[in-house]
Amino acid sequence: LNDVYAVKGLNAMIELVKIGLTHQLANRPTPQGTLNTWYENSIAGNVDDLIDHLDLVLTAGRLSDANREIIKNAVEMIPEHNYRVTRALTLFAASPEFSVIK
Repeated sequence: LNDVYAVKGLNAMIELVKIGLTHQLANRPTPQGTLNTWYENSIAGNVDDLIDHLDLVLTAGRLSDANREIIKNAVEMIPEHNYRVTRALTLFAASPEFSVIK
């Protein structure tokens, strides 16, 4: 893992979260699929539940207390559930716990 990979990986995850998978065809992105966040949207009313779930599936329960608090504060200020999920997924992708495999 180096700095170039870290930035490219984060950019790829943000793109996946926001627009899904795409394939470049004739200089225009062609949709290939999107993330199914139905379950995450259904629990987004309770930010702690959302973070606990994403911590389990994305970081294997290794999210630090400090990063949990940062994500919680950033997500709580968003009223719409789907935008809460997008923000949480993006912040999880930027966390060190997401990038490190143990």
